[in-house]
Amino acid sequence: MVKYWQDTINAIEHDDHRFKIHQLPLARIKKVMKADEDVRMISAEAPILFAKGCDIFITELTMRAWIHAEENKRRTLQRSDIANALQRSDMFDFLIDIVPREEAHGPSSRHRHASASATATDVYNTSATDQHHQPMSHDDIGAPPHPPPPPHDEPHHHQPPPPPPPPPHTGNDFPNVYQYGDLNDYNGFRQY
Repeated sequence: MVKYWQDTINAIEHDDHRFKIHQLPLARIKKVMKADEDVRMISAEAPILFAKGCDIFITELTMRAWIHAEENKRRTLQRSDIANALQRSDMFDFLIDIVPREEAHGPSSRHRHASASATATDVYNTSATDQHHQPMSHDDIGAPPHPPPPPHDEPHHHQPPPPPPPPPHTGNDFPNVYQYGDLNDYNGFRQY
């Protein structure tokens, strides 16, 4: 890492910069910058600096994740490698909402996920014997089973339950990418 940073600093200080060629799309960077309501105008140089900063950030994070992949004798970079790289440095704590710490633990988190899935399956199987078959949603996992429907000969005199309250506001204005279906789909753009 020290050599990478030395080479990066030397390249920034001494190389002839080509400002017309970018690794990342400047229009996308401008769109992200303008997502802040306080931003009114953006100079031409600002997205270029952000693009270079993002390039350096992605390269460093990839190198740190690659170290973890090699420690596990793999040649394929996985999500757990990135989570582990983030966990090893306090510098990346700002990403804790995007990549939770549990993912960095590898097999133990998979074991917890498998046991949670088994519990959810058990809840579904035991409650489904007295009910009509209803698919479980993510909100049903860990929740008590639904009460059985009333017998058909009794009249229905009760009102449907009120809708669940909205989730509490966490102060984080960025969407949680894990709450949507595809973990690789963020803000309408496919991430590879």
